[in-house]
Amino acid sequence: MAKVKKATFSKSAQAQMEVSSFLSELDKLATRRQVWEDGLQRAADKELYEILQVCFSLYERIIDKTALKARLSKALVNRNTRQTAGSSLQLKVIRYVFGECGQEFTYARVLKEAYDRKPKNTSFVDWLASEGGPSGVKKAKVPKQKQTQQLVLAAKLHFEAAQALTTVPSVPELQPNRNADHHFAVALVRINAQGSVELVFGCNNIALTNQVLELAGKTVPAAVREKLLLNDNDDDFALTLTPIISAGAAA
Repeated sequence: MAKVKKATFSKSAQAQMEVSSFLSELDKLATRRQVWEDGLQRAADKELYEILQVCFSLYERIIDKTALKARLSKALVNRNTRQTAGSSLQLKVIRYVFGECGQEFTYARVLKEAYDRKPKNTSFVDWLASEGGPSGVKKAKVPKQKQTQQLVLAAKLHFEAAQALTTVPSVPELQPNRNADHHFAVALVRINAQGSVELVFGCNNIALTNQVLELAGKTVPAAVREKLLLNDNDDDFALTLTPIISAGAAA
């Protein structure tokens, strides 16, 4: 009996199938949005929330897939949809589905805030409803001063236990400021032509160090920051710190 030869697909064919499937889902979602916008579901917030929920799921799916992001940008060009080099991925997904509806920046903000703040065990629809809908998310701005304080605190907690990039000799210029509530200082390094790195200046100025900590805090994944800040008041925080950071690094 002759053997039946199994069909095989090249990686490029599989990638094209994934792209086609992804764009097909977006097309279906755009059609669904049109039905809602035309009035059949205009008054139903639940339907809007569910459309945004699928947008959010698609956004999460492609956030780390360069090929899909590039294909989405090309599809927007083919649709003559406005975008710039600085257009966020959230805005691109929203504009594909909703077009230039006048609310695209609000809906894109919903996707961003959901990605940063929505608890894992909470459904997108429930979270959005608890925020007061898209308009509530748009208005819910964390005061800049509080946001800065949270980033600095998260960085202090995270980098106290994080693995070091490298170790340098102790020098007086890098001793922590005695008035600071942490053990950090700022170093200026020089990259030589041979590729070697040399420490040329150190500073323990509290304001400057906090600025660097704020910047460093932005590199800590939002979910890890949330856990760190949540556990900051626990008596046994020292015991929970290392597993939280390890989980964040593995994610």
